[in-house]
Amino acid sequence: MTNEKMLTYANELKKMIENNASEVVSYSYIEKIISELEADIRKAEAKKIGKTDIVKTCNAIIKYAKKERKNMIALHGAWNDENNNQYVTDSYRLIRMKNNIPLETIPENCTPMKVDNIFSTKYEYKHEIEVPNINELKEFIKIEKAKGIKTPKYDLGENKPLVNAKFLLDIMTGDNFKYYIIKDNLNMIYFVNEDETIDGFICCIRK
Repeated sequence: MTNEKMLTYANELKKMIENNASEVVSYSYIEKIISELEADIRKAEAKKIGKTDIVKTCNAIIKYAKKERKNMIALHGAWNDENNNQYVTDSYRLIRMKNNIPLETIPENCTPMKVDNIFSTKYEYKHEIEVPNINELKEFIKIEKAKGIKTPKYDLGENKPLVNAKFLLDIMTGDNFKYYIIKDNLNMIYFVNEDETIDGFICCIRK
C-alpha cells in the first residue's frame, strides 16, 4: 500500500469520526484497510523468499474460487495438512507445496477439502505432454477473446486434452513444470516442478 493510499484512508476515517459515522461503517472500512495491508505483507514476504511466481498463481486460484465458488468457503484460501504441505484449489485446479508460501488462509471455522485420494493417483500419470510457451498461450488467448470467445480452450493435440487456456496460463506462470496425462484419459493433467516441491492437477475439457 502506497503512502498516498494510506493517507487517503486516514483522511476518510477521520471524516467518518467527525461525522459520527456508525460503528458498522467504521469497522467495515477498517477491515478493508487490514485486508489490503495483509495482502501487501504477503507480497513483500513472497519477494523476500523469491516465490512471487507461484504466489501469483495461487492468488489467481483463490480469487477465482471466491468469485465462482462463493458458498464454498473452504476454497477461499490456503490450508495445511498434518505433514505441513500447503494447498490451494478452486475445484478446477489443485496445487500442493512442500515449502509454504505467504498466502491468505481459509477461515478457521471450515473444514479443509480432502485431497489425499487425488494425489495418490499421481504415479499413474506417466505420459509426458508438451504445452505451448507462455507467450504463445497469451497470444492465443488474445486472439480468441478478440473473436468474442470469453473462455478460450486450448487443444494440446491429438489424443491429448483440451484445456481452459486461462487456467493453464495461470499454472504455467507458477514454475517450470512438466505435464503428464494418463494415456487415453483426458480428464486431468498432472504437473510437477523439477525438484518436486510443487505439484498438482488441472481439470480438462473433453474433446
